[in-house]
Amino acid sequence: MTMVVFLNSCSSHRVRVVYKKVSSSFSDTGLLRLATDDAIEVQKIMAYQKFEPGESLAEKTYDTVEEAEGSGKVVIGTNEVTKAIERNEAELVVIASDVSPEEIVMHIPALCEERDIPYTFVPEREELGLAAGIGVQSAAIAITASGSAENDVEDIAQKSAELLEKEE
Repeated sequence: MTMVVFLNSCSSHRVRVVYKKVSSSFSDTGLLRLATDDAIEVQKIMAYQKFEPGESLAEKTYDTVEEAEGSGKVVIGTNEVTKAIERNEAELVVIASDVSPEEIVMHIPALCEERDIPYTFVPEREELGLAAGIGVQSAAIAITASGSAENDVEDIAQKSAELLEKEE
């Protein structure tokens, strides 16, 4: 049996704990104590992250960004991504999930929804920066010209929209 528990560690983000074969009890303070034979997976889910893409979608997104960077045009960084969204130039926006403080990218999903621009999340900003062709981390990128990655961009946009719809 698999259970998912959301714990509020502070007002700005949630922590997801996934565990199997767990015995649990509540202490006097109301905290959940976990005892298990299996490993416990703890993952921070940022408040701005409206859905969680699977590993396969994240890998496909990294590959698509890399392909679009080579054959199309990719803008890098939160400020440039915000400009591309506001100018309706972005075909797909990719946001890293491990950005801290999260306020740096928190506005991007709302802007994308307002402009009907598809967006998705990836787990690591360092991997996103490498996929975009820079040697440093990037909190967000926008594909403005997909080049030969056009079909992949459309596929990612469709899968992300399905995940967003499922979460709402």
